[in-house]
Amino acid sequence: MNRNTKLFLMFGPFVLFFTALALMVSDARHPSIRRDECVVTGTGQQAQAFKAKGRLIYRQSDNLNHDVSLRCEQFGTLVLNDTQLFITPVEIGQGAWVSLKRYQFLPERWMVSIYTGPEKKQ
Repeated sequence: MNRNTKLFLMFGPFVLFFTALALMVSDARHPSIRRDECVVTGTGQQAQAFKAKGRLIYRQSDNLNHDVSLRCEQFGTLVLNDTQLFITPVEIGQGAWVSLKRYQFLPERWMVSIYTGPEKKQ
C-alpha cells in the first residue's frame, strides 16, 4: 500500500462520521414545526368511539383507560395513549395544544400539552 491509500483508510471513516454528524445536527436544529389548538373529546373508554375516525399519534401501553382523543382545527381527530396524562385528571372539554416537528432524516416528534389547571382570567 502506498502512503495515500493508508491515509485515506485511516482518516476516511472520520470524515464520513463528521459529515453524518453535521447533517444530523443541522436536521435537528431546523425542523418544520406545526402547532394546533385542540379540545379533549374523550378519555378512557369514551375515546374508543374516535379511534376509527382519528389518527393514532403514539401509544405507551395497551391499557384502553389511558386513551385520550383530541379534536384539532388543522390535524383533525387525534388519539393518543399516554400513562403520564392520568397523573392529573383529564376531562372532556379541556383545552390542549399539539405540536408536530418534522425532520428530514430524523423521525417526527409529537408534543401534547393539556391545560389541567384553573382557567386563566383575561
